[in-house]
Amino acid sequence: MFSDALDGGGIDVTTVIGVLSETVGTRNRQIEEILHLNLACLSQFRCLANLRKTSEGAEELVLSVSCRGYTDLDKLTALVEELLSVVSLYQPLVSADADGYASNPLLGAGQTTLSDELDGAMVFHL
Repeated sequence: MFSDALDGGGIDVTTVIGVLSETVGTRNRQIEEILHLNLACLSQFRCLANLRKTSEGAEELVLSVSCRGYTDLDKLTALVEELLSVVSLYQPLVSADADGYASNPLLGAGQTTLSDELDGAMVFHL
């Protein structure tokens, strides 16, 4: 969804990834995995991941990017392409059930969660 930024200085592009599980344990695990993925992606992407309540009271994961200004079409195009590529990283986390994240393409054969992948990883901020 494209919308004017709240400050009126650009365009926000937002997409809903999905609704988190109603099961407390699974939802907590999904949130943990989303936080781990956010940390891993900080240096790579400009997307913002948010959890928000739906009108029914469920929690949904939303990704967004902001394009400051209205005239730089190349920048907006690049941000939208980045948003679309990041969706594929977050989608398996939201669609996961209590049995784990076996469909997540980020995980290796011996891993059952994204935190297994990130344990011992270092994040550098330049």
